[in-house]
Amino acid sequence: MYLNVPKRLIRDGYIRLDGSARRAKDISRDYVLCIPLDMLEDPSTQILLRAEFAGPGYETEERRLLDTLLPPECLFLDIGAHWGVYTLHVLSARPSARVVAVEPDSTNLSHLRNNLTENGLDDRVEVVDAAIAATTGRGWLRRNTSMGHHLSTTPGGGAAREVKTTTIDAIVEKFDPADKRAVWIKMDIEGREWAAFKGAARSLGRGRIAGVLWEARVGGVANPDAAVITDYLRNLGMTTRAVNDDYRLSVRRSTSED
Repeated sequence: MYLNVPKRLIRDGYIRLDGSARRAKDISRDYVLCIPLDMLEDPSTQILLRAEFAGPGYETEERRLLDTLLPPECLFLDIGAHWGVYTLHVLSARPSARVVAVEPDSTNLSHLRNNLTENGLDDRVEVVDAAIAATTGRGWLRRNTSMGHHLSTTPGGGAAREVKTTTIDAIVEKFDPADKRAVWIKMDIEGREWAAFKGAARSLGRGRIAGVLWEARVGGVANPDAAVITDYLRNLGMTTRAVNDDYRLSVRRSTSED
């Protein structure tokens, strides 16, 4: 078996990594992360499995940062949720948080829902089957590795599949209409962040969004919109700093990081 995963961790078509099976104990906690056996040849699956089972954990710096920032009862949007690593992590640390997991790929959605079921979280997480964009409507998802899908406005190419699109504004207004919770966002959408921020104009303008962890490097290439996004957010009262080569953190100026 790949990486010599013990047979005791394999069941029902998944490698089931509970807290005791993952090396990074401080970010693993007691939830189960299920990794599908039929996707072990996928490069992104290999990265995730190696990091979680044999390494320091997947995106540990980013996850530890969220541990220090998120208030107990926030609204957390996991945009580009994949199989739910961030969703499971946040709920293990903030059980009172309301979590919305946004994922447009049907295969990823199936594995995301399986992870929620395995952890008894079906009723705790709102799953949105859509891609985040500047407007609601339709778009075309260009599939890559399980983590490499991105949204296109044109249908060309056999790997593209038509999907629903929605906006951050629509999600915030649907899941917290009374403005009761601070909104925190993790965004990993393969270079389509600028469009997503355009679709958050109302929420940003009203100060609804306390912080966003967003991808500034895609496939080893710097996000060409990073400077535009940073300036846009600055004008809306948010400051941005580099977390590492891959991510930026933008927070409202009144939001403490202590």
